Amino acid sequence: MGTDNLLATVEIKHAPKCNTTWVRVINTLEGSTVNKVIERRAGDGLPAYKVEDPEFSSNFAVAGNNTSYGSQVYAPGCVTASVHITDASGSVAGELPPQDFCWTAPPS
Repeated sequence: MGTDNLLATVEIKHAPKCNTTWVRVINTLEGSTVNKVIERRAGDGLPAYKVEDPEFSSNFAVAGNNTSYGSQVYAPGCVTASVHITDASGSVAGELPPQDFCWTAPPS
């Protein structure tokens, strides 16, 4: 995220053993708010599910960096994820627009 200077690193994580997916953000902008959104579409017997996790940067400083994690969502197939970072004044500083991420189960 960001154009000239790196604002944040966004990772979409998936645990194949439990089929959960979540968003991890390492943010360099102090005093910002990071809103992580992850959504599972309905299908395969599961209802649609969406979770938003806004966090103020001073609330998630870990080991000297601003790392935050979104909620885990049970999603054995695909999710749509996005991230929006606003600065201390509330202006959008950077974003990862909604993108689809899909996983397939490994062969048994």
